[in-house]
Amino acid sequence: MAPPKIYLRSDGKTTSVNYFFVIIGSLIAVTTFNQPAFGQFAPLPSPEYPLLPGFSSTPVEESTGPGIGLPDFSLSAADSGTASPEFSTTSSEKTTLPLLEAFPLKPLDWENWSVGLLIGIYHPSLNTLNHILADNRIGILQDPNFLLPGNPDFNVTQRNIAAPDIFGLGEYGFELHLDLNPKYSFTLAFSSWAGESRAEDSASIFTRSNQPSSIVPRDARYNVLINQLWSGLRYHFYNEPGKKKFYVNLGLIGGSAAYLTMDSLERVITNNNLSFDSVSVTEASGYGFTTRFGAGGEYYFARWLSIGANVNYVVGKIATLKVSRFFASGFANPPPPPPDSSPPDPSIPIPKPVNTPVPGDTITYAPMKTVGAADYVGDPQDLSIDLDGFDITFYIQFHF
Repeated sequence: MAPPKIYLRSDGKTTSVNYFFVIIGSLIAVTTFNQPAFGQFAPLPSPEYPLLPGFSSTPVEESTGPGIGLPDFSLSAADSGTASPEFSTTSSEKTTLPLLEAFPLKPLDWENWSVGLLIGIYHPSLNTLNHILADNRIGILQDPNFLLPGNPDFNVTQRNIAAPDIFGLGEYGFELHLDLNPKYSFTLAFSSWAGESRAEDSASIFTRSNQPSSIVPRDARYNVLINQLWSGLRYHFYNEPGKKKFYVNLGLIGGSAAYLTMDSLERVITNNNLSFDSVSVTEASGYGFTTRFGAGGEYYFARWLSIGANVNYVVGKIATLKVSRFFASGFANPPPPPPDSSPPDPSIPIPKPVNTPVPGDTITYAPMKTVGAADYVGDPQDLSIDLDGFDITFYIQFHF
């Protein structure tokens, strides 16, 4: 292939202007018309330029101008052989780009994913809630049991029924796994858990304000439902593909939703042998961030089927709960005192009025006591749901 031609002035002398046009023209030709595709060869042509006024058509091989050198754009005569892996537009070797497979970072294999069904045992601590339920000197201000109409025979510590700890075993859900490489996989999991506490006693209730109070059986129930969504990584410290693996669970971020239901059931029997049930309910919910960490293993029965188990520790808390619905009992308040009764003792503090819960109110609790004939409620605090605890799950996995 012939080198680019350099044109002289008619007087046989070269100038720097000549080289300026030659160099710029050669660069434009190389960068515009000689870009090779992947795996193709692109020889460099010799550009031809029109004769400009004042220039000669006689080519020269090298410069005669002072202090100016002519760059070498010539190609080797060898136009065959093994392609060079280097990309260069001025090399004497074949001009080529590396194939896509030669890059060190290859696309991920998105085909190794699986879906699993899980069951297990989860035991959240619920420390704050269980402490309140066990001590009738502390009450939840939105609890329908506390909101039952009080009277001298049914003070605040009696309305706050003492209940055992909330406890539940069963957990169920599903998991989605994506193998990123032999060492790591991405996990997305959903699980649901429910626990309950119940207590029974007798309550002094005024069914009507013009009738004496009645002693009726009461059944109190506290139910907690926790839904959790997890995302995280699994690090496989031992992996035999298609046979078995052992891994560490590294939780990235998770979200939890808690639903608290408190209800009170009274079975009333009137003097004329009529009976009815009265139910009052408060429902509340809240949301928070959680995480978990642990370890597990998996065993393959076939390429598409495996079973496994996880042991994780959950860390998290739902700081506040908001009332979503409230149903009042409908019982009457006690009759007012007679007009000739003695005035209240000034040393007895005036109790704070109890407000009926409305949607959006925060669930709160406070210490309570009865002073004389009046119930006193202390400063309220927000009720939180403590989610810390061990989570043991077993799953069956379907691979695609």
